[in-house]
Amino acid sequence: MGDVAKDLTAGTFGGAAQLICGHPFDTIKVKLQSQPSPLPGQLPKYAGAIDAVKQTLAAEGPKGLYKGMGAPLATVAALNAVLFTVRGQMEALLRSGPGTPLTVNQQVICGAGAGAAVSFLACPTELIKCRLQAQSSMATSSSGAIPVKYGGPMDVARHVLQSAGVKGLFKGLIPTLAREVPGNAAMFGVYEALKQYLAGGQDTSSLGRGSQILAGGVAGGAFWVFVYPTDVVKSVLQVDDFKNPKFSGSIDAVRKIFKSEGVKGLYKGFGPAMGRSVPANAACFLEEALMATEELNRPPPLPQLSGKLETYFSSAFFLSFDFTWKWCYFYFTVHFLPAPGLFQMRFKNVLLKGKSVVLNNLKKSFPPSYIGKTINFSSQTIPSSSSWVQNNQLFQRHPRLQLLEGQCNKTIHHFKMLFSYVFVSGLHRNPFVMGRLLYFTLIELEQSKCGIKEKFEYGVEIFNQIRKPNIFSWNTIIRFFAASEKPMIALHYYMKMLRQEMVPDKYTFPFLLQACAANFDLGLVEQVHSQTVQLGLDHDLFVQNSLLNAYINCGSLSDAWSVFDEMPERDVVSWTSLISGLASQSNYTEALQVFKRLMADYSQVQPNVATIISTMSVCGNLGSVDQTRSMHALLEKAGWLKLDVSTANSLIDSYAKCGNLCHAKRVFDDIEDTKKDLYSWTTILSGFAMHGQGLDTLNLFSQMEQRCELKPDTITFVSVLSACAHSGLIEEGKRIFESMRTKYKIEPDLRHYGCIVDLLGRAGMVERAYNIVENMPMEPNLAILGALLSGCRLHNKLEFGEAVLRKIEFLKERGGARVLLSNMYADGNQWNKVINIRKEMRVTDQGKLPGRSWIQIKDGVYEFVAGNEIDSQAVELHMVLEGLEKVSRL
Repeated sequence: MGDVAKDLTAGTFGGAAQLICGHPFDTIKVKLQSQPSPLPGQLPKYAGAIDAVKQTLAAEGPKGLYKGMGAPLATVAALNAVLFTVRGQMEALLRSGPGTPLTVNQQVICGAGAGAAVSFLACPTELIKCRLQAQSSMATSSSGAIPVKYGGPMDVARHVLQSAGVKGLFKGLIPTLAREVPGNAAMFGVYEALKQYLAGGQDTSSLGRGSQILAGGVAGGAFWVFVYPTDVVKSVLQVDDFKNPKFSGSIDAVRKIFKSEGVKGLYKGFGPAMGRSVPANAACFLEEALMATEELNRPPPLPQLSGKLETYFSSAFFLSFDFTWKWCYFYFTVHFLPAPGLFQMRFKNVLLKGKSVVLNNLKKSFPPSYIGKTINFSSQTIPSSSSWVQNNQLFQRHPRLQLLEGQCNKTIHHFKMLFSYVFVSGLHRNPFVMGRLLYFTLIELEQSKCGIKEKFEYGVEIFNQIRKPNIFSWNTIIRFFAASEKPMIALHYYMKMLRQEMVPDKYTFPFLLQACAANFDLGLVEQVHSQTVQLGLDHDLFVQNSLLNAYINCGSLSDAWSVFDEMPERDVVSWTSLISGLASQSNYTEALQVFKRLMADYSQVQPNVATIISTMSVCGNLGSVDQTRSMHALLEKAGWLKLDVSTANSLIDSYAKCGNLCHAKRVFDDIEDTKKDLYSWTTILSGFAMHGQGLDTLNLFSQMEQRCELKPDTITFVSVLSACAHSGLIEEGKRIFESMRTKYKIEPDLRHYGCIVDLLGRAGMVERAYNIVENMPMEPNLAILGALLSGCRLHNKLEFGEAVLRKIEFLKERGGARVLLSNMYADGNQWNKVINIRKEMRVTDQGKLPGRSWIQIKDGVYEFVAGNEIDSQAVELHMVLEGLEKVSRL
């Protein structure tokens, strides 16, 4: 009985896929077959398939191509269930042993038997379909055939029964048999022969989907090549009038068609038929193969039935109707249809353009009943012992669900299997299972195996099917959207959760704060912060760390400090977040002081790799060699340099930024060759390039190519090309630039083009650099145009400089470029142009960002900003500088 159910399901899906792909082609085929022969001197109604499509679209719109689809759609389960079930039963009779593959000749016999069985169901179905499809062309004919417009499939059946009784529904049965028996024999025979040819033997179980699609498409074409004239005869008989028939039977139809139109009359509509058959049958056989493969989607066992019931196909079909319907709906939802809620979400503008509405909603306090629920958080997030027992029993009853908890790679193949299994087995009513399936889809499913759009649609569909989502499901979908490209959708689900009176917990707010911070919306962060206070979660370490990060990302360091100071306990995440946040705001001195506080509290909290890397970045950006050496000593004492290569890389970067290349190279050499990664090489290359050590950079790059198997990436080439530009190594730079494409198959981006333009501009090859900018595959940015303009000023190429300035006019940030052009005009004594540019800059308020510099005196690092007259020590500093200037003149 299990094989029968499998054949039923496989046939149902194969037929549905065939119908969806091929019905428009079938409509055009029937219109061409059934159009009346034109009178002498007249043109036929349709000049061909394309003309039939145009006229149908003009008269009836796109829905005209799907006219008559109701009848085959309603019977697609029964029609294809009969076809594949009879074929399956005949295969079982002819098979010499379990699992033994059949020969091609045996498949031909199976196909013929299946075709004979399906003819009795296909004949009345196709009669209704053909009369609906052909009525537009026949209604205008002079013969008067089909002078009425049918309202639908049931209307056709009613007219036929009134005109000719039940016998009328089986009009055209003989040509239907003549089509189905040899046609299916040829189709299944060619399908099996081609599969065995592609597989290199009778075992075709290892064939991929591409091979199955190819075999199915060719088999569908073989069907029509053998029997197409019988289909023409069937169609003209089935659309013929019952009261005044034009044809007395199949032989008469062949004779009259041949007499009036010749042999080509028996092949009218052959092109659309082939166009329909190849993709439709490819889809049909692919679905049949997928559904019939036990490894992919074997349905759960049906209840054991008595031997008597097993002998009756009709009983089996009706018993499996509910099972088949579930497969139809959910499997097609996964494979063909977007999530139902997806379009609604898009048109509801979940990106919250009217953010004020959301803010107003967030400002409302929670209902009083929420406050009483906060004490029950543990019962919502941590399952009780009884629920754990129930879930373990559930996994024992359904072993396939263990994939949800396993540690293996989670692929789209596993998802589709689980998705189908959960819904077919009725587990979609279990909130725990649906929550785990949602987590599997949105969080655990491998990104490389499933696109973000697919995960989005699948996840929304699964979530919409959960009747009463628990807090775990809400947190899962909020977490996914918070980390997506459209984080404000997470806020949409949060508001929806509140409307359903679901209480957020300590895992909800970190994801929600991540979404607010990604949108750089300080107001929303403050509103969410107030809600954590109302729920008593503002002192939870997990929530406080998220608040700290959110305030830092929004640029509010004062609020970040308030959260940090109020934390009753801090972990390494708290300290690292504050250090990296201060560093991102260029508050390097303050960040260094925070790290010193952490080390003073070392007994309670110990720094991790992220803390060390953030602090090393601070030391490098400060240019403090002493602080870098202190960190170096600390890392050596703790043994971090030998344990983790990333800390050594950060130390190399810090020494390089401080200008101490000797120490940077020494740390690099101390790393074992087997532990050096691409970042190690790129960091040391960047350090030498930064200080204009072009030859040393090229030597290191050559060592990297020869001594390790690492392939340089785009950042590596930026460092090497920058070194060539600063050292004037023209030929070497051009050679490396070309090797990116030829040797390493890397397409240069804006950074690489900027380096080569800078190289040529510094060398005086301004015209060649300009040509490169003109022929770039992407639009140049301000850095590239600025480098070219700098070369124009350096070599006094005013005409090129003016051309570059015209390009810069289209960019937003162009103040620095105007300053550069103004200086170029000043070098050329063109003072009128200098005055004009300066006036324009004052009007548009354009200018360069003020320069910054740091100096270290003993343990202190001091920052100087150009034009800063507010500093309390500025007057004193200027007095010292004036005194030094006077002394120097003596």
